[in-house]
This record gives sequence, structure tokens and C-alpha cells, in this order.
Amino acid sequence: MLGRGCSTPIIVGNRVLLTSYSGYGESAAKPGALDLFLLHLYCYDRETGELFWRKDIKGNPAENPRLNPNLLGHGFASSTPVSDGKNVYAFFGVSGVFAFDLDGNFLWQQDVGWRNFNFGLSSSLAIHQDTLIVNASIESQTVYGLNKKTGKGIWKIDDVLESWATPTLGLNDQGDSELVIPQKDIIRGFDPKTGKELWTCEAIPDYIVPTPVIVNGVAYCNGGKESRSLAIRLGGRGDVTKSHKLWQARIGTNVTSSIYHNEHLYQIYENGVFQVLDSKTGQTVNRGRVKGATKVFGSPLLAGEKLYIPLLYSVAVVAAKPEYELISMNNIAEDEGEFRASIAVSGDRMFTRNDKFLYSVSPEKVAETKIIKQPLPTNASLASKAKFDFDQSTKRIRIYNRCVGTDKTDLEMFILTPYKSVITEDQTTKSKALITEWFPRFAEIRRERSDVVWRYLTHETDDAVYQKEMAAIETKVMALQRDLRAPVKKMFSKEQMDQHIAESNAWLEKNKKNQKK
Repeated sequence: MLGRGCSTPIIVGNRVLLTSYSGYGESAAKPGALDLFLLHLYCYDRETGELFWRKDIKGNPAENPRLNPNLLGHGFASSTPVSDGKNVYAFFGVSGVFAFDLDGNFLWQQDVGWRNFNFGLSSSLAIHQDTLIVNASIESQTVYGLNKKTGKGIWKIDDVLESWATPTLGLNDQGDSELVIPQKDIIRGFDPKTGKELWTCEAIPDYIVPTPVIVNGVAYCNGGKESRSLAIRLGGRGDVTKSHKLWQARIGTNVTSSIYHNEHLYQIYENGVFQVLDSKTGQTVNRGRVKGATKVFGSPLLAGEKLYIPLLYSVAVVAAKPEYELISMNNIAEDEGEFRASIAVSGDRMFTRNDKFLYSVSPEKVAETKIIKQPLPTNASLASKAKFDFDQSTKRIRIYNRCVGTDKTDLEMFILTPYKSVITEDQTTKSKALITEWFPRFAEIRRERSDVVWRYLTHETDDAVYQKEMAAIETKVMALQRDLRAPVKKMFSKEQMDQHIAESNAWLEKNKKNQKK
């Protein structure tokens, strides 16, 4: 298998499908180059591991070139593909959403955003009837409903902030489908047919990564740096914080999703802490560390009466009961690779992957475990013509693909970071108050930008018009940022500004020397 990735394999009939990437961002020692950046979709035979086909996609050069430990850890193939039994859909962040049939024939590609983040992406796709649901919160602060046959937009949801969670579908007490999307500060419920907002609930005041679990008309959500959990009954309308929030607890996980079993929620924290919550009350039933556990990024799997927990270098098997019982700890001695993906099940087989291998494992017949490994095909070709490239006139990434910030986090970074070595605590407080005061103007531009993207997704405008409108939006944002920075700079004394200018000049000089090297 070529390339890195932490997306989970999916099994469709006799096919195993998964994604990876190569050429750029594979390690700190060998970062690679953007012009070599490729995204891959693989299709293997479930029984033999034979490679049916592989599709290569030119990665968007707007992918964050400033590699950092978090981005290197998770990479650019974190979103698990999804299938309706006929086609397969893969999401690669700013490189877009891609559709293929199960024989590997390219169907369509759709852009859903231009913004990247230090953590990369993790949200996977969901399907409701003929609608493919894409959480592009990180890329454009939007969730899109796309026609799965054409890729054309059906509906969109604006102002979805700091959500890495996969959109989750569930039935309310009336038997109607609801789409649940957790984000910073609130959880929101929608009609998956129209994208119409049905309800909101005050929730976790932080970014959200774990995917909700919906059982018997109740959505169980968790996340945030403080790791909280809560339960919300579906079926409400408007603000349901007081009417439908069943409980909220100051315990949960930041990355991995929960498992519901026999009226309990089972959770594994990133440091290996195993915890059990009563699903009716949110009370902690049990909590303790999995012996020998290292980092945990993949979510647990329930199979029979056992929980399979993917650790970084092994898989812990724990009894699915409130009393903690470690049944076994399994690792593959000859493979030192890191396992960051969750585990998939098909029949009597489990499938998991790391950066080098795709594994097919029979839990009851370890001797028949199969390791799927295939060489790189010699006739590989790009699956579709890349829409992303460098502007040949300026030798820069096309302007409409660049990150332009219109939320408070971005604004604080753009406005305050250049002065971080000279700004005082009092000045920081006053500056943040200014940013809050100015924020509605930026929010309005964000919605205007969302409308520009929507016209492009629904084919109302072509590439040329889209680029022109996005360039105008970015010009407007940069002008507003400049106007906001002016009163911030007025707070600084002459000594502070002199120090800032001296440090900036020193950095520029150092940067020139590094470029020469």
C-alpha cells in the first residue's frame, strides 16, 4: 500500500476500500514537495488482498505547507470513505470530494472549501437517500448536502464552527430522520432532506472532534479539551437546551467517539483511560487506565460482548461490561508502524490499517490472519484532471484557494500574533474586545463568501466568475483586517513599535539567509 493515512477501511461486498496520500507531509525528516503531493483511493479483494484498482488524485497545493507535529501525525487522508453499494465517495479536505463507481471509474469532483487547519481534517461523509453530506466546517465553515449522482449542491448549512465530527443521522420518537451536527458552543439538529435547522442546544464551549452516537431517539455527544459529554433527546424545535438536554457531565473524550451498549456509554481517552458512563444519568460508573496503553486515536469497536480498542501499537480487547476486564492485548511483532485508524468489521473478519499495511484479521482464527500488501502499480495515472495548481503569472497558489480568516480565532491570530513579543496583557484584553466589536462585519463577509461558493456548487457560475468573486471577497477581508489592525497598533508605545520593527527586520534577514542555504 502506497502512502500514509489514518482513515478506516470500508467493506462493500467483496471490496475493501481505503485512502492514503504520498509525496508530501509524510514525515518531518522527509517532508517531500507539494508538486509531488498525491492522494490515493485503493480497492482490494476482501478475500485475497489482491489489488483491484488504485486511483491517484493530484493534491491541492493549498494544503497547509507549514507542517507541524499534529498535521504530520494525522496527515491528509483522515476521512473515511463512504459507499451506497454502487459508488464510493472520498473526502480530501481542500482537495475536494471525489466520486467513483466500484470499478474505479471517475464520476465527479466537487470543491467544498479552501481553508486548512493545523490538525488537518477528520470528518467523514454521510449519506441520506440521494444526498451526500459533507462537513466542511474546517474548509469553509459550512456543511453541504450534495447530489450523490452529480455532486451538485442541494442545500447548505452556514456558520458551522470548529467541528471535526462526522454528521450523524438518527430517528426521533416520531420516526423522522434528523441530522445531528455538533460544533463549538452548540449542537444543532437539521432536516437531512432540506438542510433546514430544526433545533439548537447549548453544549461544549470548544472545538468538537468525536462523532455523536444516536440510540432510541437520544443523541450522545462528547468532546472538547475539557472532555465533556451530554445527552439530547431528538424531536425538539428551536432552542431545546432546557427542554431536551437530558444531562451533561464533566467527563468524556477529546478525540475518540463513544460506544453505546446495554444502557452504558464506553469511552477511551487519548491517554488510554477507559471510562463507563450511565447513559440515563451521565454518572461515571467506572474509570481506569488500560494497562500498557499508549496514545489512542482510533475509536473503539463493539463486536459481540467485547470492545476492541485500537492503541498506537496494539489492540486491547476489553469486556463490554461496566466492570473493567482486559481480555487480551494484541500486537503484530514484525510491524512497528503506528495504528491511528479505527477498526472495520465484515463477517468474521476485522480490517485495520497503518501507514504501510492493510490487515485482515480473523479474531477466532489467528493462524489464518492475512496481511494485505501490494506493490505500487507501474501504470498508475491520475484519476481526474487536477483543478488546483499554482498561478503561473505570480508563482503563487491561486488566490481563491488561500486561507482567509473571518472567525474570531483567525482574527486574533492575524491581528495579534505579529506583536506577541511586545504586547502586554492589558493590551491583549483590549485588542480582543475590539475584535469582538468588529466581528459582525467579518461574519457578514463570511456569509457572502459562502453564497459565492454556493453559486459555484450549484453551477450558477463558472470557474472564471468564481475566481473573480473569491478574489474580491479576499480583498474585502484583507482591507477590513487592515482597518482593524490600525486601532490595535495605536495602543503600542513608540518603544514597543521600535522593538517590533527591529524583531521583524531581524526575522526577515534570517529568512533571507535560510533561503540562500
